[in-house]
Amino acid sequence: MSLFNELQDGIINNWKTIMTIVSTIAILWVVSHIFGDAKRYYTENYNVSESFCDKDSTLPHLRPDALG
Repeated sequence: MSLFNELQDGIINNWKTIMTIVSTIAILWVVSHIFGDAKRYYTENYNVSESFCDKDSTLPHLRPDALG
């Protein structure tokens, strides 16, 4: 029972740290899903391939081999 009391005291004393970690993970999870959904929406609705950030799909004036 002593271990349970120590664990309970540790949680009560460190609840701000625990909540900060949980909140940070939740925020990062939500943001990553927002970006994933936005990328999927962009690729589905604008008919772009999944690798639209590749070198071959960049604008011609930004490609190093297009400098002539």
